[in-house]
Amino acid sequence: MPGSRSLTMSRWGLASVAVLTGGCASAPSLPPPSQALTEPAALCRRGAATACRSPGEIEAWLRDPGLKVVDRAPTPGGTQGAQVLTLEVPSKAVVFRAKWRPQSSAGIVNDPRKELAAYAVQQLFLDPLDYVIPPSSSYCFTQRQLKPVHSAEHRAGGREIPCTLGYLSFWLTSGSDVTDSQEAGTLPSGSGLYDAALYTRNAAYRRSLGHLNLTTFLINHGDAHAQQFLLVKGKQSFSLYSVDNTIAFKSIPNPMLVFREDWSNLRVPSYPADTLRKISELSNSDISAKLRVIDEYALDNGKLARRSPGAEVGRADGALRWIGPRLQIGLTRSEIKGVTKRFKSITARWASGELTAARD
Repeated sequence: MPGSRSLTMSRWGLASVAVLTGGCASAPSLPPPSQALTEPAALCRRGAATACRSPGEIEAWLRDPGLKVVDRAPTPGGTQGAQVLTLEVPSKAVVFRAKWRPQSSAGIVNDPRKELAAYAVQQLFLDPLDYVIPPSSSYCFTQRQLKPVHSAEHRAGGREIPCTLGYLSFWLTSGSDVTDSQEAGTLPSGSGLYDAALYTRNAAYRRSLGHLNLTTFLINHGDAHAQQFLLVKGKQSFSLYSVDNTIAFKSIPNPMLVFREDWSNLRVPSYPADTLRKISELSNSDISAKLRVIDEYALDNGKLARRSPGAEVGRADGALRWIGPRLQIGLTRSEIKGVTKRFKSITARWASGELTAARD
């Protein structure tokens, strides 16, 4: 992203010395796309007056079977094999950018599937204009679409597949991370993501930060640092995003959280009342139905074709599971149990008065 250090991937995974000291490898800035992005290129958000794209529209782009890779570049930071792809949807004459990371890059701690799951969690309780995680989707690129393709990537859930499975996240084209926001004066120097004075006087910031904190708590975000969050500010708007959610749910948290603001905890003074009500109305079955099967594919005549997510079939567990020719992607039962517990904790703490509802 030009002029910003935002949208970097997790730095956990660097050499042990870098982890223990909090250092990170230097990274080149992201080059401009070789083909102009289609305007408007901004994601719609609450209070923004400029032309924009709805999350639903962007989701459709991310799932389009005819996606064409225009160019690619390494993300401005991180060591997990992520790239920024410039993508074209020929049927819609649209060009946009997305972060891409193959499923084969998943490790015990850092798993790109969790980006997809985090996006699904927020959909349970947030209005699209309030989203704090950019649109995400799984995608299986054919060798013709994505070159070069390594044979080791042609597997999912223990089976051979005819394409490279991974995850796309819409690349936000504006905004800045916490450090850049402090340098620009958007956030007071030394305040971190939460600034008490700004929280008191700015309703848009207050609402978005509340939503961000609820989401990072629900997904048990395990790698919060200044480059994981993006701030997008307009004249009447102030939106915050969590842009790397691959260490989450049941992952071992980054040990550097000891020295940082830990956003896996609820830490702001109040939360939007309408959102707390939505959370209180969710049933366990609502949560499980959304998160158990987030994306689904089926093998058909040698191709892995996307299909609408259906109900869970059988008792197979795992994040990527096969039921005959069908591949379902979602959270494990254990991961869903943790998310459900945290949803219920929010409702219980609100009912007891431990959590406060904001007036606006």
